[in-house]
Amino acid sequence: ESIMLPEEMIDLFKKGYTYYINDDVEGYDQLVLNMKDIEFAVLVELTRLGHQIIHNDGEKAQKIINNLYHYLHSFDNEALAVFLIYQGATHILTNHYKEAIDTLDMLEKMDGANEEIWQMYHYLKMIAYGRLCLFGNSSKCANEARFYFMNHKNYRRQALIDLFQTEFEFYENDKIAMPKNKQFVSLLKSHEQDLFYLLMAISRHEPLYYLEKISSESRYYGLSVLLKGLHSLSTPDSDLYNRAKKELERLYKESGPTALPYYLFLSYVKNKDWELLNDYIYRVIYPFVYSNQMIYFLSIICKEVGYHHANQKRYKDAFTELVERDDDIKGFQNRKKTTELRTFLSLSDEN
Repeated sequence: ESIMLPEEMIDLFKKGYTYYINDDVEGYDQLVLNMKDIEFAVLVELTRLGHQIIHNDGEKAQKIINNLYHYLHSFDNEALAVFLIYQGATHILTNHYKEAIDTLDMLEKMDGANEEIWQMYHYLKMIAYGRLCLFGNSSKCANEARFYFMNHKNYRRQALIDLFQTEFEFYENDKIAMPKNKQFVSLLKSHEQDLFYLLMAISRHEPLYYLEKISSESRYYGLSVLLKGLHSLSTPDSDLYNRAKKELERLYKESGPTALPYYLFLSYVKNKDWELLNDYIYRVIYPFVYSNQMIYFLSIICKEVGYHHANQKRYKDAFTELVERDDDIKGFQNRKKTTELRTFLSLSDEN
């Protein structure tokens, strides 16, 4: 086990947070490699926490957070502020968006939060508000975050703001205008570029141009194949439908029990098996959407289900569907603070 002086740990901690702000994965990887022999120290664990977040591993990040709860009283204001940023980011990675906002808002009660804290505070709140479909708040936070990133020439985070705003524009308007500045796409990682192509495809009458850009290794590949299949239903191209369905069946068999059976959805839509489709939505789609707090998709799916009930003159079912899902959406947007957060608030008051 390596021994490290306090000033060396502070230096590691600050470097790690700088790498996180700049989304410098390679720099952060090297930093963590250099401290691999240090078994435990609070600032080192905070640095490891940021490393899990920059790799989008919410599950491992949450385990580190759970351990760090025992040491909160030893944190100074700077360490606590970074911890709250990292915890807010972890909530976003694990699809707990209101919890992320509540956690980040605690920074407003603290003294000593600097510019490096506030830029990520606004950036993370932009994401959380957008995912909750609170678009006005998300846009305000995006403008604040962009101001900081422009001043520091942080082009990588500016590109990510452009990507998220493209996503939220689609959620709000069901369409996306062609971005004025396409250069931001070159600053995105491959899976982020695939998300951009997917969004552009969904909002276009002719989606195949963008869908063909998504590689078979992408996390969005299954959705891209499903969209090709759905697009084929509005064309005479039966070959495209058959290829898409066969590929979706292959993906489902190879992906294991956690995968969504997109091929069934495609088949039910093609054959207009509305009862089977309705059962699929309640049994498969809704649980997935709820567990991931996908507010936008919840809203559009419940409308489609409501319209289906209304077309069958099941007006009570249609009304109940729309009201219950609307209540659920408001519940996601207005969840009460957790006991964990109330504990934090009392801690920050003591500081």
